[in-house]
Amino acid sequence: MSHAIEHDLPLWAACRRTDPVTSRIAAGKAGRLRADHKRKIVEALKISPAGSSQIAERVGLIFYQVCKRTGELETDGLIELTGRRVMSASNSLEREWRLRGVTACGCTLA
Repeated sequence: MSHAIEHDLPLWAACRRTDPVTSRIAAGKAGRLRADHKRKIVEALKISPAGSSQIAERVGLIFYQVCKRTGELETDGLIELTGRRVMSASNSLEREWRLRGVTACGCTLA
């Protein structure tokens, strides 16, 4: 299932009818958690463009959480790739993200 569709699903679609109560509670929390992660990532990118590992470090998330949400934020039209590669925490190159329509100097594109 694509990310664009997944995060727009109603709560009842996030779990099966046969799932235990604990799974239903977790599904209820997932939407709020996803929104909180997205908010943190956008706030981190207001500082400056960054790769996923640097974003994770800035906001206290794990790399995987940031990678999952950056794809969703890109689909939502809030962030975009800069076209640059930056050094990650593990000394490998990773893609750099920025707020959509904001240049490296922090200027807003018209």
